[in-house]
Amino acid sequence: MELSPVGLLLVLMLCSYSEHAAGQGTSKAVLVLDPVQTQFYTGESVTLRCSIEGQGTSGWKFSWYRDGSHVYPPEVWSDKNGYAIQTLHESHSGDYTCIGLKNNIEYSKRSEKVKLQVSERPKAAVTLTPASRDVFRGDSVTLRCDIPEGRNTDWDYSWYFNRNPFSPVASSQEHSISSAEYHHSGDYTCRGVQRRTTQSSDISDLVTLTVSERPKAVVFLSPSWSPVFSGESVTLTCSIQGESPSDWRHSWYRGGQQVHPQRGWSASNEYRLQSVQEAHRGVYSCQGSRRRDERVSSKSDDLTLTVSKRTKAAVTLTPVTASRDVFRGDSVTLRCDIPEGRNTDWDYSWYFNRYPISPVASSQEHSISSAEYHHSGDYTCRGVQRRTTQSSDISDLVTLTVSARPAATLTVTPQSPVFTGESVTLSCDIKSYSGWTYKWFKDKSNKVVSTGSTFTLKEVSESHCGEYWCQGERRERPTSSQSSSKTTIEVKAPKPKLTLSPGHQLSTGESVTLRCELGVPSGLVFYWYRHTQTSDPVAQTDGNSYNISSGKVSDGGQYWCRAGRGDPILIYTQYSDVAEIKFTDGDVILESPVHPVTEGDPLTLHCRYRHQPSNISADFYKDGTHLQTSTKGEMTIPAVSKSHEGLYKCRNPERGESPESWVTVRVSDAGSSMLVVAVGVVMGLLVAFALVISLVLLHRSFKVKGSGTMKRNPFLCPFRDQKHQTTEHNSDPDQRTNQISDQDQRTNQSSKQDQSQSAGRQGAQSEYMPLQKRCTDDYETLTPLYMPLQKGATDVYETIKSSKDYQEDYEEGYDDVDVTDI
Repeated sequence: MELSPVGLLLVLMLCSYSEHAAGQGTSKAVLVLDPVQTQFYTGESVTLRCSIEGQGTSGWKFSWYRDGSHVYPPEVWSDKNGYAIQTLHESHSGDYTCIGLKNNIEYSKRSEKVKLQVSERPKAAVTLTPASRDVFRGDSVTLRCDIPEGRNTDWDYSWYFNRNPFSPVASSQEHSISSAEYHHSGDYTCRGVQRRTTQSSDISDLVTLTVSERPKAVVFLSPSWSPVFSGESVTLTCSIQGESPSDWRHSWYRGGQQVHPQRGWSASNEYRLQSVQEAHRGVYSCQGSRRRDERVSSKSDDLTLTVSKRTKAAVTLTPVTASRDVFRGDSVTLRCDIPEGRNTDWDYSWYFNRYPISPVASSQEHSISSAEYHHSGDYTCRGVQRRTTQSSDISDLVTLTVSARPAATLTVTPQSPVFTGESVTLSCDIKSYSGWTYKWFKDKSNKVVSTGSTFTLKEVSESHCGEYWCQGERRERPTSSQSSSKTTIEVKAPKPKLTLSPGHQLSTGESVTLRCELGVPSGLVFYWYRHTQTSDPVAQTDGNSYNISSGKVSDGGQYWCRAGRGDPILIYTQYSDVAEIKFTDGDVILESPVHPVTEGDPLTLHCRYRHQPSNISADFYKDGTHLQTSTKGEMTIPAVSKSHEGLYKCRNPERGESPESWVTVRVSDAGSSMLVVAVGVVMGLLVAFALVISLVLLHRSFKVKGSGTMKRNPFLCPFRDQKHQTTEHNSDPDQRTNQISDQDQRTNQSSKQDQSQSAGRQGAQSEYMPLQKRCTDDYETLTPLYMPLQKGATDVYETIKSSKDYQEDYEEGYDDVDVTDI
């Protein structure tokens, strides 16, 4: 039914009036909790009952409020006077009130507030004393039940074993086990019950108690034998059967009295006696205490330790020296003996400065094959019995001192480097001891090259270059000295090199420094020559330089230098190559090389102005022909050849023209080597050609018919005398090869020294090699073939004969050969 606007207005007015009238009546509501308590735990149930004071509940309807807000029933009023909450939550906490309504007209007064407090149910907790849940038979255990956030006096307690109650509810928090047995193993829980309300806590978590047999300690001795020698180290180890050593602490007893530690327990399971004495003998045992709960193990069985006196080793030295001093390089043998013992029963170990130097071995001896400084020190030894591995006392110290052998001192006169042809004297001297003989050695070889205290090298050459050293020897100790320090003999070609700085083309007034370079640092006197080598020197200097300052035109000319050594001078070097110096009054100077330029090397010419700025542009000329123009005054030829040799000059249109300067180009060593290669190629071709001719003749000889004899066929010649053939082929070729090699070397040297001289003999006599030797009788009509090997060098192959020469030799020594002999 739909309400009209007027009806809706009346309902709203009625509701407003009812709300205002609620709590304004004369009757008073009363609210109580069932059960009668204000503290509840989550999960419990409670009923809030509302009644009218003095009237009961008949004819009344009720409504409940929490903290002033309506909470029950949903339709505002209930015919029942009880509001039941089956499962309480913390959200149900608050101040509750109720109101009554009679005949839908009369309202009661609101009840007094009743506080309802809901909290989480406490949970009991079981603790153990001692704390470990693993106990041993016979141990005492106490279990305690605690209720968090509660006074223990407000609670009674009940205990459960494997989830079954085993004690009545009582006020005691603790359950004690005076002597644990296997049947006490299991799960323990507890619960608290409030005495005032009979509310109970949540049951505790399980605490599992495990009762096991008490472990037994076992004591071990290391080393395991008895007796042990006094002074040895012994370790007593305590092991708890079936347990990890890290979980336990330990104590040791001798004769029933605790000896380690003095009291309490040790974190280590080992008791070490570093140096046992007779006082340590006795009966030992041990016991363990578990770290986490201090429960103790059973004591170990007794172990007896017996200590006896140790035997002592002794070291002897071979060779026997009163001072025990040896020299570097000597051999030494140390021997270890055990008194009152068979040596076959022992192994031995050696110590150097108290540190072991060898593993235990059956050998009594320790040998030093070649003593050095680091072998100096204190040596001791010890024996180890093979059966028990017990050791003897260590021997007394034997101190070995390794000394340096007497030093050999080498002196040399004159000091290196020396010049070809000089004499050099080396002297060897040893200051300490007497009766020395001396030996001399060269380079890295141990072969003796001379004996005696002095060793003289006369007229030295390059073959004398090397390192020399000496050493002394004698019959008594020390039998040899140290090797002397090595001295190097360097033999230099006695021809110095003359250099000019800044150059050889100079303006008048400029200075030039001449240097005579030999590579010898000191001990020389230098002589300077001008115009001719035979003239008296223009200067003599102790250093290798000579300076011409503020040069004049008259200072120009050809210069040489050489050096002398000795006082008085015993030997002079060769003269250097000539260096020509030119001083000019002109303003333009061409800077060119002083010495010949090697073929293939670059050549740079500078055109310089004597005043500032010195760099000028220039035109360059060779033999009067213009070559190029350079704005920088510089011309470079990347790789010179013989064709670049000639007179060069430069010219600047404004400054003038330089004097001409001759540039010499020297043929490189590679060019000379090519000549040798060419000769080798020609020789190879000659041999190949001769081989072809021999094969042709061989083929033709097979075609000769008849049963008679053959007249000196070339094919038969090689078989005439096998012995003669072997000698000829095994000996002569080597000799000829050596001759040719020596002559080639002379030819190369001659070619390097004077290329122009070789070129000038192009029309001279040539040498030839015959292609067919000796066996020419059947082929006299053949014309011998020749090939020139070296024009102009007739001394190279003088031993090679022509075919006619060999023919004559053949005719003198060979008879006819019968074909049937072949």
